[in-house]
Amino acid sequence: MAQNKTFSYTEAFRFAARTFIDNFSVFLSFFAVIFGLMCILIALDTGVKFWLHIPLEPSLGTDLSIIKNNLLIIATGMVYSIFYYLLFFYYGYQILRAGFALYDNKVVQWKDFFAASHFFRYLGAILWFTLKIFAGLMVFILPGIYIATKYWFTGYSLVDNRSHSIDEDAMFAAHVSKNVLWRILGLVFIYGFILMLWGLLIHQLSSPLFPSPPLRTLIDQLFKILLYQPLTFLTSIHVYKQLLSSSTQETPPAAQAEDGPSQA
Repeated sequence: MAQNKTFSYTEAFRFAARTFIDNFSVFLSFFAVIFGLMCILIALDTGVKFWLHIPLEPSLGTDLSIIKNNLLIIATGMVYSIFYYLLFFYYGYQILRAGFALYDNKVVQWKDFFAASHFFRYLGAILWFTLKIFAGLMVFILPGIYIATKYWFTGYSLVDNRSHSIDEDAMFAAHVSKNVLWRILGLVFIYGFILMLWGLLIHQLSSPLFPSPPLRTLIDQLFKILLYQPLTFLTSIHVYKQLLSSSTQETPPAAQAEDGPSQA
């Protein structure tokens, strides 16, 4: 009899913890690179504002110079935000690549951070995934939750070399999560619960331990980028692989030809 599609929370979290600890130097090097790039971005943003004499905060008034300064603040803020989120998504993409490689017992080095052959397709898939969730939430909360759960593995098949387009990836993500939506929703709930506990913890400890808001922000980002994101991605990778191996459904035709060994 065919085995039902399933996965183990315990095995997934154990894999994530073990892989993260055994390869901590890799994730630390990735963090160092992205942190350095973000520092360069902040320095460039500050330098441009200083060079163009742009105020840090918008002002009230109808004077032409005030309007001009406010427009420059908005424009530079938008450019900064675009590059910031590009770096954020790029970091997630590289964590996925590293996670798939480590799952297959391959060696990952810090210089692998700069290999980005499928990044823009991955970015397109993530942005499309985000828009679908937003649209679902605008209609009603439940459709947004359903979409987020059904397409939770968006981008994974692109990184795992099992699909080659955004449409194929969406089909593959829906295929992987089929018949296990409640268990995936439980996994997402665990991720959110951990993040909520961290938020409460840092808020309670902020006054005695981290009285400085910049220091508190730095500690918060350190936790989310260096620990939370790699661990949750590694957990999801293991779940994704378990679901593939235990699936009783046929692989989507568009991805069937690529159903071979993973390449990071």
